[in-house]
Amino acid sequence: MATFSNESPILSEPSFSRRRYTRKNGMKKIATTIFLLFLSPLLAIADDNALKSEVNSKVTQLTSMIGDPYSQEYTSARGIQIMIRDNKDNLAVAVAVFTIESFGLGNNYTQFMAVFANLSKESEGHPQKLSLLDFMAVGGKGIRSLDFKNIRLKQSQRDIIIAVPTSEYGPEDAMCCPSIKSEAQFIIRPRVGGRLLEISSNPYK
Repeated sequence: MATFSNESPILSEPSFSRRRYTRKNGMKKIATTIFLLFLSPLLAIADDNALKSEVNSKVTQLTSMIGDPYSQEYTSARGIQIMIRDNKDNLAVAVAVFTIESFGLGNNYTQFMAVFANLSKESEGHPQKLSLLDFMAVGGKGIRSLDFKNIRLKQSQRDIIIAVPTSEYGPEDAMCCPSIKSEAQFIIRPRVGGRLLEISSNPYK
């Protein structure tokens, strides 16, 4: 299982007051980033290409917040799926699966899932916009691998069900190569405070 570390090399020992100032300002920057990601709007709903472009931008911002000084996103292992419900509220939901490598300068990777939805009301001069609802770690080295290219979304009453094929580890599998085919399902209700939860992980028969 991946081991996370937030340690970084110490170049010099700053004074106590400088350490306290740096820590305080660093926490303010993190808090501001989280606030902007969760509460500020993403974009006007124009078309899938524009939507994906803006979601990609926000995911890049999110990876910089999640990572440590040594980690980086493996950008080729990012997948985005969008569902737009054609009714009076014109609900749009976007799900992104992305991968961050080398936490703590280690030989590891972790996959995350983030969910966005347009929760604002459309009015004259103010089109519907998207916000980040929630994100969570969903896979990684020694855990399982998610097939980020095949994210599926479906409506279930007021909830959104997210299904993603996975490869689970068998007892003889090397860390590089989980071999048991499975599927993970997640659920989220697209509303303010909606939380992403895993509801099942079942091997294919």
